[in-house]
Amino acid sequence: MNTLIRDYIGSIFIFILLVCAVHLPFGSKPCSIDISYAADNHFKAGLVLLSRDSLTNAAEAFASAITYQPAFAPFHYYLALTYERQGNYERAATEYNAVIKIDPEFYPAYYYLGNLLGNAKEYEQGIGLLRRAVQLNPYYIKAFYALADLYSETGDHTSAEKIFDYLKYIGYEK
Repeated sequence: MNTLIRDYIGSIFIFILLVCAVHLPFGSKPCSIDISYAADNHFKAGLVLLSRDSLTNAAEAFASAITYQPAFAPFHYYLALTYERQGNYERAATEYNAVIKIDPEFYPAYYYLGNLLGNAKEYEQGIGLLRRAVQLNPYYIKAFYALADLYSETGDHTSAEKIFDYLKYIGYEK
């Protein structure tokens, strides 16, 4: 009988812990999630339009999503990708910079902005951004190749060789 009561009390205790784990926040900050369904709908529409190469409409959809949630980095990121595919590199760079300002660890933004600047012959800035991308993600192979290409374009073949040696070391080769 003692074992039955102990098991029953133990079961109640576990049940109470589970209820608390599901319903109580465990952070020091209050937990509030602001979901903007309008922003989400515009974003999803933008992704569909982007996949269909309807770039003007995709840009409008992403810009609309940003009006509802301006501090959400992925909205700016996809708008930047859309601008870049349109050939509007200045606006793309502005949006990539917005992504980096909102989320300094969003490494794809560093990669794409670094490529843009490298293509515009702004090698030092491009190299700095690509270096940041690979610091944030040491397995970002595309960024390593782009960085090696920029080093080669600037005549720094030693740095480019070091990158190719590293890529060989981790098992990647072109």
